[in-house]
Amino acid sequence: MSVSSSEIEVLGTPGTDATRASLVGASLRKADMSGAMMRWANLSGADLSEANLRKADISGAVLTGADLHLAVCIRADLRWANLIEANLGSANLTRADMTGSILTCADLRKANLTRAKLGKADLATPPPAEDADSTADAADAKVTDLSEAMLTRAEMTGANLSYSLLARANLTRTVLTEANLTHARLAGIVASRAILNG
Repeated sequence: MSVSSSEIEVLGTPGTDATRASLVGASLRKADMSGAMMRWANLSGADLSEANLRKADISGAVLTGADLHLAVCIRADLRWANLIEANLGSANLTRADMTGSILTCADLRKANLTRAKLGKADLATPPPAEDADSTADAADAKVTDLSEAMLTRAEMTGANLSYSLLARANLTRTVLTEANLTHARLAGIVASRAILNG
């Protein structure tokens, strides 16, 4: 289902049904889409910054390169969503269900993921190439960035965090059972009472 620009304004209302909609590059900044149904929608490159997505169902949606900076996604359903290179900086994802989501190279700096479900989510950064010039490529390399993210009591069983940046993240009481933390950068994290093994 493709959505025209005139229909995009209607999407900015609570409870909207945009299941399987094509919203590539749509401008939905500050839209109130609380409770919206956007299952399997294509929101690649869409501007959802500061949008209200509280309790929205965005499961299985494609959000590659989407801008969700400062979005409110409290209790949103983002299971199995593709969020590769999405900007989720400072987004409120409290109690969001992101089980199995792909967040490779996503920006989650200062995001609030308190009590979020990230079981089996892919938050990995691709490993550096063995033959790459480490200093020249380091500045251009994209990473999954969880710097200063609030992950208090998040459920991250089986999540892949390899090569990711978690500097100064709060992992208090976070469940990381069977999570892959290989080469993850953990400088300055707070991990009081975090559960690393079952």
